[in-house]
Amino acid sequence: MVVGDIAITNDREMVMDFTFPFYFGFSTVLLKRLSNENNNWRKLADPLKWQVYVLVIATLLLGSIIMMILERYNPYYTTALKSHPSVHNCLKNRCGFMSFYGSISGLGLILLNEGHTADHEPKSITGRTFFCGWCLFCLVIYGTYCGNLIACLSVVKEIKPFNSLSEMLQQSDRYTWGTIGGTLWEQKFMTSTVPNFKAIGEAIRRFNETDPGILNTNNAYHINKVKNEDNYAFIGDDGSITKAIANDCRLTKIRERFITLTEAFGFPDNSPHVKIFADRLSQMYSSGLIKVLKKKWWQSKKQQCSDETTKAEAKQLRLKHVQSAFYVAAGGLALSAIVFGAEILISKIRPSSIQRHVRARKD
Repeated sequence: MVVGDIAITNDREMVMDFTFPFYFGFSTVLLKRLSNENNNWRKLADPLKWQVYVLVIATLLLGSIIMMILERYNPYYTTALKSHPSVHNCLKNRCGFMSFYGSISGLGLILLNEGHTADHEPKSITGRTFFCGWCLFCLVIYGTYCGNLIACLSVVKEIKPFNSLSEMLQQSDRYTWGTIGGTLWEQKFMTSTVPNFKAIGEAIRRFNETDPGILNTNNAYHINKVKNEDNYAFIGDDGSITKAIANDCRLTKIRERFITLTEAFGFPDNSPHVKIFADRLSQMYSSGLIKVLKKKWWQSKKQQCSDETTKAEAKQLRLKHVQSAFYVAAGGLALSAIVFGAEILISKIRPSSIQRHVRARKD
């Protein structure tokens, strides 16, 4: 009698008998992690996606133009011309927020959290309303950036050269890959009509011409090859690959899962022992004994990596994560537009009230 654990396939079922399956898994690719040292210069830009930076800059430019218009044509200053010659000079020379340069520098300093002085603030109610909305917008953006920057500096981002078979194929000029020879992986890739599988099989044939180890029949050989070579990937069972990763922090695997595996004990065709083993395996599976044995003998404890490569990854924030800040800016703009309209209306109906406000500001 010959007994051995083996993956169930249609071709094998034609010439063999299998017991009750005791393992269900899938295939994946083992590879070595990339070093993070080459990307240290980007640390300050990592907290936010580039789209967020572009939109913040666009908001700054648009806000500066709006602030300039609100200040330049505000009735507060036109009324103040009658009693303040200095305001006339300011309107004539476009000083402060009445110029684009003054507006973008003033709003930009707030965005960079550089603070401001009383002399560098808008004097009109409309300008101050818009200015308050901008300060709230900057507070949300600044707080979000600083919070995620701390996470990016304290958490090492895992960098993989690829995360799927299609991405791996795109790097066939840099990477080679192999699998265990004489197994279902070799058969699947060599005979499949699926485009990605077919392309991987053709690459394996090409790699095997110069490196016979590509189809070595030893699982440990391929794992060691990944450890010792920077540009080698191993296609195999997720169970053994996960165990290898737990024992070596330099290794990782891609996210894509493919080729479902169903393993059982295989017997010669029409073996009288199949039912005995199948019934016993079914009892062990239903009672949970197989899970206990797997946890005890198969799964190893994860190694605590000293180089922090096993820490959770800090993710860059997208537009949807900071959209509330832009809602605040839009709310400040809407409120300032209402106030601007109210100031124009009041200046026409009761111009004396604007003059009193100007005198109060001077005092």
